[in-house]
Amino acid sequence: MAHHSRAPWHGNERLAGHVRTIWSDDGTFVAAVVHPDIPTAPLDEQEANGRLLIAAPDLLAACKRYQQFIGTIEEAVNNGPEAMDAHYDTMTAVFNQARAAIAKAEGREE
Repeated sequence: MAHHSRAPWHGNERLAGHVRTIWSDDGTFVAAVVHPDIPTAPLDEQEANGRLLIAAPDLLAACKRYQQFIGTIEEAVNNGPEAMDAHYDTMTAVFNQARAAIAKAEGREE
């Protein structure tokens, strides 16, 4: 299976009001969100779509980390409350990573 372009992804300002390009950190072209002069989604919706695309690698990483963390927690639950306490910092980090990825996708600063 092919891998996606290296994260993080960044978007440029709209070019001539019609195109927003998305690039990986190493300068690889990833995608373009185009706003042609034909009926299509409103510009604000297209920009939201672009933000979601830009955040895709962060969202994928957060989901993978969450999935891994849940497996760790399942083991800890079987070993008692003390084992759970040992994972508090990791749980907080996983939560913060997911919150930041969602904020990026929604165009908010976190």
